[in-house]
Amino acid sequence: GNQRIGQVKSQDTANAISLIFSDHLGSSSIMTDINGNITATYDYYPYGGSRIEEEVAGETNRRFTQHHFLS
Repeated sequence: GNQRIGQVKSQDTANAISLIFSDHLGSSSIMTDINGNITATYDYYPYGGSRIEEEVAGETNRRFTQHHFLS
């Protein structure tokens, strides 16, 4: 369907591939690198407020119910 399952970002001369795991609402919850190492963790309050936002080596602009996140 139209659910995001990954993203590719250019870093220097290489591409960084991240896999996005979503919750039951389609919100980004966990991101991993291609080796399965967790690079980011997200959790939300009702109506989309950010409750947990831990970014180790990755980030995504699509967060709560896949809407664009403006920092």
